[in-house]
Amino acid sequence: DAARADAVNADFERDWWIEAEGLYADSMHTDGRLQLDGHWTQVLPVQLGLAAPARAEQVLARLEAEFVNRWGLVHTRGADERVWTLPTGLLALAAFQTGRAARGLELTHNIALTARHGTLGSFKELIPEGLCFIQLWSAGLYLQAIAEGLLGLQPDAPAHRLAVAPCMPDGHAPVTLRDLRVGAHRLTLTISPGALELHHLDGPQALSVIYAGTSHSVAPSTTLQHHAAKGGV
Repeated sequence: DAARADAVNADFERDWWIEAEGLYADSMHTDGRLQLDGHWTQVLPVQLGLAAPARAEQVLARLEAEFVNRWGLVHTRGADERVWTLPTGLLALAAFQTGRAARGLELTHNIALTARHGTLGSFKELIPEGLCFIQLWSAGLYLQAIAEGLLGLQPDAPAHRLAVAPCMPDGHAPVTLRDLRVGAHRLTLTISPGALELHHLDGPQALSVIYAGTSHSVAPSTTLQHHAAKGGV
């Protein structure tokens, strides 16, 4: 429940934050001492929502200044400057979650660049190219960044609910998803920076759609069209 989640977050902040460094520890010794090695896992507390908002902003600023090169998030600052698709995808998600639409899209595009090298159409472990081309997380983080980050899709199939909170740069072209499944519901959506059009093709009951701070009940075989107020979605 919410109280338990808050307690877990408070424990995490107390146990893992290194005030003198302004970052989270990478590991903890058996005697409780914290260790910072500059590993890419710094992004995890931000992307998972564990970091307090002010600390999330501080960590992202440090990552961009010290842990990122032209391709994305390096493996380990000062020790392994290779850029992997997994941590870069997580940084893209964190960027979208904190309203940095252009940055999130840029990092997502960098992951897609790996499909141009080696086996055509396959995502590689390293950006722009290299290592394994059959690991699910390389393509998975790209798709997650598009669906959850750029388009802001948050499905809850058991509750027959879909939240849509896009984080798209101004002027971005509309994106259409056809035959999207949310549990037993089948949808077609067109999402743009300030508007949503959703066709509820079929489903067992009305689908609850949350967009721009408003909840809509969308019955099967009906369409929702909604324009967000300027300045927020």
